[in-house]
Amino acid sequence: MSSNIKILCVIGGVHAAYAYSTSNTDDVIVTNKYKMVIHGSTKYMIYDEKGRHYAVNNSLWYWKWDSVEDWSSLKKGDNVKVKYYGIRSPVFGLFPNIVTSNVKN
Repeated sequence: MSSNIKILCVIGGVHAAYAYSTSNTDDVIVTNKYKMVIHGSTKYMIYDEKGRHYAVNNSLWYWKWDSVEDWSSLKKGDNVKVKYYGIRSPVFGLFPNIVTSNVKN
């Protein structure tokens, strides 16, 4: 196996471990939603009542490919049960990534 493939396997394994080890669920109230463009890439974001920012992006590890539709369906004031992974790290520009969202009535 070439060294490039080994490196990709290690990086993928580390990212998968990060995604699953930081997984959590929470109830949030959407107070704002916005798009953030960084280096030509758009991140779909929400902001909750506790001042936390979440990215609503696709995820290979959770086999999620409909994030734009999920983000579009969320409205300000919605009480939402979310499953997310990741931590907020301003230094590295990291946000928790929402992988499921269910609006509560």
